[in-house]
Amino acid sequence: MPNRTVPLTKTCIRCAIEFSALRKDAKYCGAACRVAAANDRARADGRAEQWKVVAGEKRAAASCIETPKHVLTCQYAPCGVGFSAPRRRKYCVPLCERRAYSARRKADGRLDVMRVQQRDYNAAYQKANADRWKVERECRVCGASWRTMRRDAKYCSDVCKAAAYVGWETSPTRTRRALAKRKLTIAARGTCGGVWVSGHCVRCDTTFTARARGSRSAQYCSRACYAGDKAATRRARLREVERETVHRARVMERDGWLCHLCGEPIDRTQTAPEPLAPTLDHVIPIARGGGHTMTNIKAAHFICNSSKSDQLEWSPAA
Repeated sequence: MPNRTVPLTKTCIRCAIEFSALRKDAKYCGAACRVAAANDRARADGRAEQWKVVAGEKRAAASCIETPKHVLTCQYAPCGVGFSAPRRRKYCVPLCERRAYSARRKADGRLDVMRVQQRDYNAAYQKANADRWKVERECRVCGASWRTMRRDAKYCSDVCKAAAYVGWETSPTRTRRALAKRKLTIAARGTCGGVWVSGHCVRCDTTFTARARGSRSAQYCSRACYAGDKAATRRARLREVERETVHRARVMERDGWLCHLCGEPIDRTQTAPEPLAPTLDHVIPIARGGGHTMTNIKAAHFICNSSKSDQLEWSPAA
């Protein structure tokens, strides 16, 4: 079976630029040339003009169709606004319909009957299942005794469970520092097992504390950062070019948070697809043989990086 991961050198039949591809029948260097070639063929054989005529006829036919509308009044008494609709209906919006249904249930007594039935059902269910609550536990925080179905229950309420965590009283919003301190304390007790690591994420440079699940995952603060870095190196691995671990934050600090394409400052508070969001741009694109290394990567705006695509030379005026 042939190895499909070995790139082949091809020449684009439209712009005559050499590019690398994994498919033997590749003809174009990118989607832009493929779409432009299809449009050229359509204009050459007259299909483009036919499409324009058909589209114009459809627009003209759609403009001549007038949907009949009925002028109605909402039948929900507190609302009573006038509205127009293609079909006859009683209420202007679904909210008025639900409120009218609730009002009718209150008026004819159905709501009270339903509440009594639900209360009787809950009382009967608790009485029938009273023998299931046989386990008596003692709370580890307040020392109170309570009955529960779980034999491994430790806390009598959510308040006691929250108080058991380190730093909860001083940090009710569960900040990163409180979470890191709690994880380190649990790891020191040995209750969770495994190896815990603490450091800076190689992708976003965030300080983190997490359980190590392999030599590679111990370098990232979250699964999202790990997946993002893996996706960034996938193209380099398929092209068989040079690659290494790229520290996103170090690249931004090295370049002074300036876009190397347009020279304007990068807004570090934005995220893609915002135009001024920070991204990493390969000076020599991977499709042209460039590597995924710190020396070949520079900071760039999302809009500048997207506009450049896989071109070797690009300027904002282009």
